[in-house]
Amino acid sequence: MSVVPPGLGWRCVRDHQQARFAPELLEELAAETANTVHVEGDDLIFDHLYIERRMTPLNLFLRTAVAPAAELAVLDYGQCIRDLAYTNIFAGDLGEELPAHDVSIH
Repeated sequence: MSVVPPGLGWRCVRDHQQARFAPELLEELAAETANTVHVEGDDLIFDHLYIERRMTPLNLFLRTAVAPAAELAVLDYGQCIRDLAYTNIFAGDLGEELPAHDVSIH
């Protein structure tokens, strides 16, 4: 399951040498999100930001994983289901609010 903690005041150095942000993206951010994204000197400031890990859906991971990694992923998934049940939360109760089950590298 994916948990997305909100971030406040994320500061990113605009690196002109390595073109970290495409000029088109900076223009779009300035036009569309000026009230929450702004430039201070060489920094690009995001007043409110959600950061989420890149994940692989569990079913796709299991197709290509070696046996020990697949076993750990399935055990972790089972533990997640057990933890939810222990707190009296069941996937069917959440409807579409329950995020997809994915695997991250962390």
